[in-house]
This record gives sequence, C-alpha cells and structure tokens, in this order.
Amino acid sequence: QMPIEECAGMLIMAASYARKAGAAEAKPFLARWWLLWAQWAEYLLTQVPTPATQLTTDDWAPVYKTPTGSVNLGIKAIIGLAAAGQIATILGETAAAAKWTAAAEDNVGPWASLSTDPSGDYLNLEQGASGTWTTVYNAFYEKVIGTALVPEPVAAKQASFYLTQLTTYGMPLQTDAGGISKVAWLLYIPAWLRDYPIATELLNRDVAIKEVIPPEGLTAEERDEMRQRTLREARAAARCSTSSRANQTRPMPPWPSDRTSR
Repeated sequence: QMPIEECAGMLIMAASYARKAGAAEAKPFLARWWLLWAQWAEYLLTQVPTPATQLTTDDWAPVYKTPTGSVNLGIKAIIGLAAAGQIATILGETAAAAKWTAAAEDNVGPWASLSTDPSGDYLNLEQGASGTWTTVYNAFYEKVIGTALVPEPVAAKQASFYLTQLTTYGMPLQTDAGGISKVAWLLYIPAWLRDYPIATELLNRDVAIKEVIPPEGLTAEERDEMRQRTLREARAAARCSTSSRANQTRPMPPWPSDRTSR
C-alpha cells in the first residue's frame, strides 16, 4: 500500500550502505539483489515528477487523507532513482545508471514547479494545491546518499517558511495535523536544512512526548477509544502551546468517556 515509501526506502538504504562500506565491499551484496533494485527503480520511473494516489508513512496523523501528487513522496521517489543510479554504477550497469540518474536530475525541476504554492513562498502538501504545507522530511535522504538534488532556492524558501510554523514543541507535521508530529521528522528537517536558522530553532525546542501503554484485557473497541483519547489530548496540548505565544488559550475539546478507568 506504500510502494514509493518502500521501493525508494530500500534503494536509498542500499546506496547509503555502499557509500559507507565502499563499492568493493558492497558490490557482492548489491549484485545478489540486482533484479530487485532494477524492479523498484523502474517502478519509481512511473511516479516522477507526480506520484500516484497512495498511502504514506504518515497515515497515523489525526487528520489524514491519501494524497494525490504527494510532494513529500515525489522527492523521495526522485532521490530513490538517484540511489538506484549509484547502485547501477557500482555494478557496471551503465545504461541503467545513466537512465535512472538522468530521471532523478530531470524530474527535480518539474517536481519543484508543480509542488510550489501559487504564492511562490513554499511547497504544498499535494501538487496543484493551494494554501497547504507539509514537512518535506524526505528531502533529507539526498544527504544520506551524498547528492544535492533539491535546488538551493527551493530549500531556502522552505527553511524560511518553516520558521513561521514553529510552536513551543517544534513544528506540526503538516496542515491540519492537530499540532503534532514525529520526533524523527523534527530531526530530519535540521539535518536537511542544516545551513539555515530553522535547524537551530528546531533543535533548541523542547519535545513533549506521552507514552500510553494500554492495560491488559481491553477489547479492540476499548483500545481504539484509548488511542483516540490520547490523540485528542496531544492535539489539545499542542494547540495550547501554540496559542500561548500570543497570550491566548483555547478550550480543550471534550473527551470520550474513559472506559479504561472502570
């Protein structure tokens, strides 16, 4: 259900391994799975510069819809193709290396153009959208494989825009995320945009984490209710922390009845 996430992820990990271990050491492993690398790369060719409608790894978000033309998936597919090109180069598959490397380089420009908000100030959540935004954490993977695909003006605008979205506890995942995110993504952005003020701003912020361990014996319905209650509490806390900067508070939304306390 998440083919771009998984195909690009595997290619990026393999290319990263080869970069760290060295081509000579990595070559036997890469050669063993060549047919899979090629299969995944050929699939990614069909997903750039505009990905098809599919799930992303952020389907946990409180408000989520399966995106069409996901900006974050688009750059991951492009970086995945660059990774495939590196793998093919090590294996001496020159035609494949040239094709996949060129596809990555040639699609970055169209991806950026399609993804940019009409204001020209930042990247949207989905290509063709207006007034939405997302944490483009997948761009970090260009650092992992040692490439520089995202144009510097695009990265600079995104870095400036993220400064306007900061809260007490970092930055929400995206539009309508209920004020929450993943700690990992809050680290990916400074790693990608390390030369911009957003990196220091994010790393210097506190992170609010709540771990909830369901007690034994709950039914599936009760476990789901407990999960929903926890998400509501997290969203309420995030909204309060954001509003407090303007000396404002918002009422906490009503919670469902707590069956687990009986």
